[in-house]
Amino acid sequence: MKRIVLKGDNDNLGLQGSVPNGVMISLSGLTPVSVGTIAYGGYIYNTWSGGTHGSVMTTYSLGTTNWGCEGTLIGDIGLGWNGISFPEDDIQFWDIGLNSCYNTTKIVNGCSETGIAAKLCNDLNASGYTDWCLPNWTEICKINDVYFMMSGVNMGLTPNTMYWTSTEYDDTFAVTFFIDPELPQRMEKFPDWQHKTGWTDGFGHYHPNEFYVIAIRGF
Repeated sequence: MKRIVLKGDNDNLGLQGSVPNGVMISLSGLTPVSVGTIAYGGYIYNTWSGGTHGSVMTTYSLGTTNWGCEGTLIGDIGLGWNGISFPEDDIQFWDIGLNSCYNTTKIVNGCSETGIAAKLCNDLNASGYTDWCLPNWTEICKINDVYFMMSGVNMGLTPNTMYWTSTEYDDTFAVTFFIDPELPQRMEKFPDWQHKTGWTDGFGHYHPNEFYVIAIRGF
């Protein structure tokens, strides 16, 4: 990985678009940054405050696993939305300090199982950062929309597959999201939910629910 370190105090300097694959930009005193830029440890998929703050996703998926602790209600990490309307300008839906990091911490503290989605993110050390979280439903909707907008840029996602979110449905189910690079505005769709760990069909066969995981952090 080639790393470019930019230093300065020019608040008017913006980084537009994306950078070549394999190049990581480390910022020191430069604002703002743009959606699609690789900085602060991954792809920037959302910004606010004029691009001086936002959310970043890892440049690769963390593999597949389960949500964990089926039968246990973590509580207070349900859907952060009002019906099917998402206030794009409402920071509480995007500030992962108020959403997914909170969710991830709740899951890690409330579920002792190892290797689950939230713990993969919580324990991640990537690009010099250790404050990674499992995205909630609202955030992964935004990730999918940016994925659509950046057609042709892989962004480390596995298309047409299911990803876990940190959003809980009840003690049995957690919310998942189907990444579709050809379908924008998934925020207008209702969420899916899957068994946290697995399920048994009518023939007595156990089917583990292991879906992909992506990690996010704020800056």
